[in-house]
Amino acid sequence: MDKNRRKIKRNIRGIVFVVLVMMVLIFLRYGWIQLVEGKTMAERVRLQTGEERVLQSPRGAIIDRNGRELAVSSMTQSLFVDPSNVKDADGLAAKLAPLIQVSEEDIKADIRQGGGFVWVKRRLEPEETKAVKQLIKTENYGDCLGFRDEAKRYYPNDALAANVLGFIGTDDKGLDGIEQAYDGLIKGESTESFVMTDGRARPILDSIFSKRRYEGDRCKTVELTLDSTVQFIVEKELDKAMAENGPKAITAIVMNPKTGEVLAMASRPTYNPNRFA
Repeated sequence: MDKNRRKIKRNIRGIVFVVLVMMVLIFLRYGWIQLVEGKTMAERVRLQTGEERVLQSPRGAIIDRNGRELAVSSMTQSLFVDPSNVKDADGLAAKLAPLIQVSEEDIKADIRQGGGFVWVKRRLEPEETKAVKQLIKTENYGDCLGFRDEAKRYYPNDALAANVLGFIGTDDKGLDGIEQAYDGLIKGESTESFVMTDGRARPILDSIFSKRRYEGDRCKTVELTLDSTVQFIVEKELDKAMAENGPKAITAIVMNPKTGEVLAMASRPTYNPNRFA
């Protein structure tokens, strides 16, 4: 009996020792993961369960003294490709090219750049966006094609006051006129947001719990002293003078003599800022 009792005690002590060693090892491993590799592991989980999305706000408007819009922005979508997930570059290019008016060779050149992100076409028209989304759905291209929100600038009156307004470049940067002078004031804002996604990078419950697109207006509006009606009359007179006299250039300025406010300012030759290139 004594021998059996001692054997049982040894076995119990052995089991307790093994359990204690295992608990110490688990505790040390837990501490190592939390304290040493905690940030790395957390970032890995974050990247596996979602991705950073950039929310873009529109550029501020430019209006005349009566509140008439001279330059406005609306949110559009730009198309990008993930070359690392493209399985058939020729097939993708052939199907995508006619939808966005980009040559197959240009699309294949974008894919050949490699990596995980390459722009295909910036600021698509609504009908182009709709057609590409249908292609993605039909051909299951969700793992290699995607969209990002960007603001697109429109000048409702085309060439009216073009030399005053100026124009913007591809990255929403003012390159001339009021657009350049007040670029820091009216430039749109980009805000990063983390979105939970599934295996195909599609947002999970996104429409319920988060906002993917910019809503509201955080931008500032620039109000000019110009009067669109006076500006239109002056520019018509300049066009008439150009046709009748054929000068190399003309400039006209109309001011309020009591306040010094500029009511109209125009030059010829001019251009259409919607197609400044």
